[in-house]
Parts: sequence; structure tokens; C-alpha cells
Amino acid sequence: RGGPAERIEVLPNGVHTQQFEPREPDEGLLDTLGLRDKTVIGYAGGLVDYEGLDLLLLATARLTSTRDDFAVVIVGDGPSQQRLQRMARELDILDVVTFTGRVPHPEISRYLSVFDITPFPRLPRPVCELISPIKPLEAMAMGTASIVSSVAALTEIVEPESRGLVFDAGDDADLARQLGRYLDDPGLRATMG
Repeated sequence: RGGPAERIEVLPNGVHTQQFEPREPDEGLLDTLGLRDKTVIGYAGGLVDYEGLDLLLLATARLTSTRDDFAVVIVGDGPSQQRLQRMARELDILDVVTFTGRVPHPEISRYLSVFDITPFPRLPRPVCELISPIKPLEAMAMGTASIVSSVAALTEIVEPESRGLVFDAGDDADLARQLGRYLDDPGLRATMG
């Protein structure tokens, strides 16, 4: 737009690696949230419609029909919070899903430490195709296995089958299938993480 190139710097998304680094799971949170002996699928971020958390809840319902070895923790708040809580109640999955509400950002790494799998199910919308979030980078910096939807802004971060798993954006059945792969294979989680 006419600005001198020598005065322009591109600052890519990044992570404070002193705050977000691999660590042992927070024992207090495991007990407080009742997560012992469960594989934890966790999301930490804003609860807004384009994040696709309704897909996570639908995928969770699919998985609970055949297994009970996992828990889902959703950390954050936002305009979709009440709708998502109502949806979880209607799907009868509140025994598996915990909503923590808002957590101060300095505490997020404690929650990420107990997550084994971090899904980012963003919907196929223009904003999700163009804007890359910081959340996957924080989870990946902590060595957590990630699953992202196939939107462009996420697949440039999570290379399919190399740095994580990718599911078809908007498809809760495919999300459930990919979550199942991670649930069934701790070695795959470790490699991707």
C-alpha cells in the first residue's frame, strides 16, 4: 500500500516458551477435575461459534457410545458458553465434559499440562481460513498432540500426519474418528506431540 519495504517487519505468531513448555501434568488439577486414569481431550480459548466446539461436543457424544476412557475439558468463556453447556446437557455428556469457565492466562499452562489431546475444530468460514490462532502453538509448545480442522490457517501450522492430525472442517464424524485414533494409540500421541 505504498509503505517503504525497509520499514516493514512481519512478526509471525509465537509462544513464550518459558511459560509453554513440556511439563508433568498438574497433579492438583488432575484431582480437582477428576481426570485420573482418563485420556484428556482439552480446549482452552474463547467460546465463540466459529471455533467449532459444537463439533467437539457431537464428536464426544459419538465416542461415548463406545468408550469411557476419556474426559473433555473446555477452558474459557464467551458468547457461546451457555449454548454449548445446554448442548452438552441435551447430548447427555456432562459426565464426560467439564466446563471450567474463564481462567487467567498465566494459569493456562497448568491446564494444558493435563491435556493429552488438543482439538481445534474451527469451522470452514473465511475468518478461520485466513486468521491463524495462537492456541495451537501454545499446545504444541507443551508437547500436546493436536487435531485441527482442515481450514488453511490451521493446516499451515499442523502439517497433516506430521505435526498433528487433520479432520475435514465441519465434519463431527471425522473429528470423532481422528480423536479415536489418538485415544487408541498413546504412541501416536507422543510422536505427534
